[in-house]
Amino acid sequence: MSKPYVVTRESLPLQGVERTFTVVAPERHDPSPPLILAFHGSQQSSRVFRKFTAETFDAAAVAAGALVAYPDAFHRHFNDSRRGSTFESRRQGIDDVAFTAAIIRHMTRAHHVDPARVFVVGYSNGGQMVIRLLHEAPKLLAGAAVIAATQPAPSNFLLDDRPTVKPRPLRLMAIHGTADPLAPYAGGEASL
Repeated sequence: MSKPYVVTRESLPLQGVERTFTVVAPERHDPSPPLILAFHGSQQSSRVFRKFTAETFDAAAVAAGALVAYPDAFHRHFNDSRRGSTFESRRQGIDDVAFTAAIIRHMTRAHHVDPARVFVVGYSNGGQMVIRLLHEAPKLLAGAAVIAATQPAPSNFLLDDRPTVKPRPLRLMAIHGTADPLAPYAGGEASL
């Protein structure tokens, strides 16, 4: 049975690296649809994340008439909001905030999404990336959801020593399990 959406792989050059993402576009949507950016967890990719979530975000996009873009992290980890991250993306200074902004610009030009209706959702490492976006680039977003990630402890919060971006009220949903062994529910250091 055919699905009510089209899936494409797209890419953008950034910092001398070809960055990739998967786009899911419902066959029927508004002329200027909303965009959902779905950030995967550690050791995942856009393909794995779509399978891991049983294509839930694809179905939500079809129901809402939105497009979904699933960014692929550099070496399977986003350069997130935690100072203590040791991922290759951090060691190489990969700018995932700029990558996010580039995807939004591309999706606005190529797919006519409404830049005022960009929503982000992230799971685990992707949730930490969403936290970074909330603090560094709130003007890009209409709302956010963080799943299985908590605000880093102040001593581990990368953004504490960066120029302050003027706060902006945003819709935010946070989902976290009290028994999560990797990211403590009460906050603190997350660890693999």
